[in-house]
Amino acid sequence: MRIQYHGHSCIQVTEGQHSLIIDPFLTGNPLAVTDVSGIRVQYVLATHGHFDHITDAAALAKQNGAAVIAVEELASYLTEDGIRTEPMHVGRFAIDVAFLPIGGRFTMGPEDALTAAVWTKARCVVPIHYNTFPPIRQDAAAFVSRLQGRGIQGRVLEPGEILTVSAAD
Repeated sequence: MRIQYHGHSCIQVTEGQHSLIIDPFLTGNPLAVTDVSGIRVQYVLATHGHFDHITDAAALAKQNGAAVIAVEELASYLTEDGIRTEPMHVGRFAIDVAFLPIGGRFTMGPEDALTAAVWTKARCVVPIHYNTFPPIRQDAAAFVSRLQGRGIQGRVLEPGEILTVSAAD
């Protein structure tokens, strides 16, 4: 599985010919190094309706003929714009990689994210949703160091960087 971090909370997961993007915020994102026109996906996942999580959801869905998977209310909103959607609520699964926000102003900060990392028992934690704007400046390396102090694998990804995960990892 190939995981590419596009900045802020935007992550693309690819396995073979299948690909999905989570919280597509590329247009207007000062950290993004990828252009919307270069993204090829079958699905778009939106965790919630804030602009910094859905800015490019409709464009990517239309460009790729992709469905947007989102909570019921957001799916209904996007359907009104002619976007194909799949309303979904996810239950409990074993977590290989958790993407946890550490920005602190609008989401969890590093302390709460550390608690969430312990609770989720993910095999690897990647900090997201930080340093895009001045109010959410954080030290991701320090957060990962704190994870490691708790015996949790963490990894800082720079925008455009790829993390490869396999069953053997």
